[in-house]
Amino acid sequence: MNSFSIPRGFASNKNEDAFSRRLRAFLEANNLTNQPLRYFQGVRDRVIQEGFCNRRFTAGLKFDL
Repeated sequence: MNSFSIPRGFASNKNEDAFSRRLRAFLEANNLTNQPLRYFQGVRDRVIQEGFCNRRFTAGLKFDL
């Protein structure tokens, strides 16, 4: 049996900028359309897992040692 997922409407975006070779700033946004994530087995009527999460935004700095 085939198992696959269709993350319809589940959008994600990541942007990263470097200030120097060691310091980077980042901004990440997940589930921009606020849709559930569903995994199907075989056909769309056979949902084997369904997950709900809200929009999530993350921003920060990365420093490489």
